[in-house]
Amino acid sequence: LLQMTYNSVIKAQKNFTKTKEIPWGISESAYYQFDVADNYQYKAFGVPGIGLKRGLEDELVISPYSTLMSLPYSKDRGISNLRELEKKGAYGRYGFIEAIDYTPNRVSKMDSGEDSNDSKDVRCYMVHHLGMSLMGLDNILNNNVFQERFHRIPEVKATELLLKEKIPEKITFEHEQDLTIKKEILERENFVPRIYEGIKRENPEVLLLSNGSYSTMLTLSGSGYGKKDGMTVYRWKGDNTSDSSGMFFYIKNLNSNDYWSATYEPCKYGGEDYNVEFTLDKGIYSRKDGSIKTTMEVVVSPEDDVEVRKITLKNTGDKGRSLEVTSYMEVTLQSFEG
Repeated sequence: LLQMTYNSVIKAQKNFTKTKEIPWGISESAYYQFDVADNYQYKAFGVPGIGLKRGLEDELVISPYSTLMSLPYSKDRGISNLRELEKKGAYGRYGFIEAIDYTPNRVSKMDSGEDSNDSKDVRCYMVHHLGMSLMGLDNILNNNVFQERFHRIPEVKATELLLKEKIPEKITFEHEQDLTIKKEILERENFVPRIYEGIKRENPEVLLLSNGSYSTMLTLSGSGYGKKDGMTVYRWKGDNTSDSSGMFFYIKNLNSNDYWSATYEPCKYGGEDYNVEFTLDKGIYSRKDGSIKTTMEVVVSPEDDVEVRKITLKNTGDKGRSLEVTSYMEVTLQSFEG
């Protein structure tokens, strides 16, 4: 019965790993994930198709000690698999290492700047796995010596009958099941930013930003409103004839006493070069006044009800400049309708 069980497990493992062209051997082991002390994490892994737990196909960790334990029941296939593991570098100072992790979301580190790899070595040695491996080797070399010793214990001998299972009379057909992870290709919509040069437009251009609670509206000229649910934060008149209400920044050159705003409004001057870019998550206003280049970015926090405005000032000339920045808005904290 034990021989039949091992053969079934080995067959299921080989069928699963064959599709991925990697060695077989799945059991509980350490895997390529660390805690705050840089210790490998440890848990049980199973064979998809015969394991009871769902989602077993989402993780793939191959442990060499699993093959060593199977040698008494599958010597030729086991030795061939161990040679394959050795070719893949899974052999170290104290013998075979703990495991090789093939789980895609753990071994691929593209976001962190590392190269994307097909696998990661779990280079540690666990005493109990080394001990189990030595017992498996001892069993194959000495005719199952540990198994025989265990079954000579009177308590085990008395309950040995429970290990026997009646041979089924009906044949159970095995249906092949494709357990490979399907790569879903998502069709993404291309969002093209709206880029405007200059201020003159036939129709008003606006950008709406919101996190569901706090919202802000920006126009091409830099006017607009900010509101929390139904309450306005600062005054906005919504008058196209003047269009000079909202939140603004004045910039003054103390060397020449010239002044301008970060946007077209409220000074109603776009400088030598005025550009606006509206994207999904921000509005960017850029302008050039003499040797000073001004850039203002406006975003709404996705987590907190706050509007963030960042101003970058760059001196493109050879002489130093002293600048004064002043923010201005009329705080309302009143209902939007009023």
